[in-house]
Amino acid sequence: MAKHVYHLFVIQAEDRDNLKCRLESANIQTGVHYPIALPKLAAFNHVKQSREKGFAWSSDANLLSLPIDASLDFKTIRKVSEIIASQ
Repeated sequence: MAKHVYHLFVIQAEDRDNLKCRLESANIQTGVHYPIALPKLAAFNHVKQSREKGFAWSSDANLLSLPIDASLDFKTIRKVSEIIASQ
């Protein structure tokens, strides 16, 4: 039988660091799994990508990983949702 392999649930947030602090103060663990946008990495210098402020270029400033797991209960999901909605 196949099962889902939960990995990351990533959202964009305008004030990511503030939201991260608010969630963590409510005991909701978060993560920043992509601290540097791929086009900014030295490994991609040879690609000569445009330095326009598109999603791929600026995503490192606003991506936040939320908890994801089959065992999350409705109360926790609601708590996360309410904190995000109140931003």
